[in-house]
Amino acid sequence: MPKITITFQEQGSDPITVELNEKIAGILDKFVEDQVETSTNENGETVSTPKYTGKADLFMKHTQASLIQPLVEKYVADFETNTVAQIAALEEQKKALENTIKNNFAPKLV
Repeated sequence: MPKITITFQEQGSDPITVELNEKIAGILDKFVEDQVETSTNENGETVSTPKYTGKADLFMKHTQASLIQPLVEKYVADFETNTVAQIAALEEQKKALENTIKNNFAPKLV
């Protein structure tokens, strides 16, 4: 089994590369082969379906499930909460500024 190279690159940055040796690649292959989901078709026959299409699929699904999704759930909620609070604060500042302008700079009828 050939080694695996995983490259991560953000736009404008140099790529970061991780290499997995042949032994680890073989272990991943075996894991992917062993991961099947079974179901019963309409004829009552048991059908086995691979859970992963390959090592890249395994990597992407686990990265999504164990890294990306938990971070998104945590930080998007924090971001949305902070954004709502910031909008409310800005609206209060806007009202205060409008009142200041109205009370100090609006023409007064005599």
